[in-house]
Amino acid sequence: MRFDGYFILSDVLNFPNLHERAGAMARTRLRRMVLGLRDPDPEVLSPAAARNLTLFAFATWIYRLGVFLAIAWAVYTFFFKLLGVFLLVVEILWFVLRPIASELAVWKERWPEVTRPRRLVLYGLILVVLTLLAMPWAFKVDAPAVAHPERQQFVYSPSPAQLVDFQQPGFVSQGSVLATFQAPDLDAQRARTQATVQALEQRLAGIIADEQGRAHEQATIRRLHEQQAEFQAIQDEAGRLRIAAEFDGHWRDVPPDYHAGTWVDTQTLLGVLVDPSSWVIDAYVEQRTIDRLQPGAPARFHIHGHPRVVNAHVLFMDTTRTQRLSHTLLDSRYGGPISTQQAGRDEGVPVDALYRVRLKLAEPLPYQHEVRGTVHIDGEPRSLLWDGTRWLIGVLIRESGF
Repeated sequence: MRFDGYFILSDVLNFPNLHERAGAMARTRLRRMVLGLRDPDPEVLSPAAARNLTLFAFATWIYRLGVFLAIAWAVYTFFFKLLGVFLLVVEILWFVLRPIASELAVWKERWPEVTRPRRLVLYGLILVVLTLLAMPWAFKVDAPAVAHPERQQFVYSPSPAQLVDFQQPGFVSQGSVLATFQAPDLDAQRARTQATVQALEQRLAGIIADEQGRAHEQATIRRLHEQQAEFQAIQDEAGRLRIAAEFDGHWRDVPPDYHAGTWVDTQTLLGVLVDPSSWVIDAYVEQRTIDRLQPGAPARFHIHGHPRVVNAHVLFMDTTRTQRLSHTLLDSRYGGPISTQQAGRDEGVPVDALYRVRLKLAEPLPYQHEVRGTVHIDGEPRSLLWDGTRWLIGVLIRESGF
């Protein structure tokens, strides 16, 4: 079974030295096809047998290239970095580059036998390939995305409290009260602080009237200011128990079993106010393609499971990777396309390095909820040669530290 069943195949075909004979046939025909040399086949075979032998050799070369590269990556991965890099270099030099260099040496030696028209064609092909590699090409950047109304107000209780009043689902105007809460602990604290302020004010009035009490005046004033500041803070906190609509919109996603008198915590969503007149997209782009995007770049949003396509453009890109996936529609734990790991309560952390890209839809969608899809963004034209050089330099810099 050595060489993946090579000897079994050779015996079945009754073709000894299959690899050597196939390689010699393929090299001869490759030189004939590329360089135009008139070398005869290394052995006399039928046209079909010679063709099959050549195809077998090319398939073997491609297969071995994949195997050798995989082995090189494996030895680099499984050993400590210094030894891994050394084995990686040895593997690539000996098993990949050495056979290629050996064949190119033959080509160089026999280059004078190549006719002038053939040389011009080969030089032209090399020039065309280099030009294509150096030419900037426009690529589209595809990313999973979620479209949602641009303005959304998520309503939570600011502190553990009792629900006093609750807006029913439907259209509401800006400034309308969405929810009102009552916190008995906060009311008691406010009453105590207010009583302390009144007591200090009375004491301060008595001190001013009594000349012997002037020595305690400054301490009483400082104490009074502290209590007044605390009372104001309590008032501000109490003001947060009354949540009003920040804009005109549709009030929705209200829990049906919540009513006046229900106790709620700070992590329970009580409803969402949305403005469906303007929509945006949150797309999550891989780190290797984020630098291709620029603000204003055109894009197209494909709604998942729907043939409709909506135009959009890029507003901005985050400068740091996404630490927490905000949209459960994209979370792999709920059937989404982005692989995540759980961190905390129902929070998904993307496994790969992703960057959020915010886009603006050219027209609103006829929904009042988030819509999952895929966004295709026109990337900045880049040269394949330049991108490959940057990638190679980045790998060398990243792997150079031991």
